[in-house]
Amino acid sequence: MYMGTAPLFVTTKLPDVERLRAAAALDCDTGLPHDANASMLLRRLKIYDFRVPAPELPRHDVISYCAHCFADFVLSRGAS
Repeated sequence: MYMGTAPLFVTTKLPDVERLRAAAALDCDTGLPHDANASMLLRRLKIYDFRVPAPELPRHDVISYCAHCFADFVLSRGAS
């Protein structure tokens, strides 16, 4: 169950994040964001940019998914 302070993880491609940033950018004429919803969402997100691809694993070494482990991994990389 989602509790207001629980972390929420979303994965997406970098071009999607760039489109969100463009939509949230300020309009030079009005000084307001082009899209207020995009601006609000972007302020609430903490974006982790992973640029090194994960190595391919042989099929017999596939690791089962664990949401808790993924959260620990992501949060440990953000402490820089």
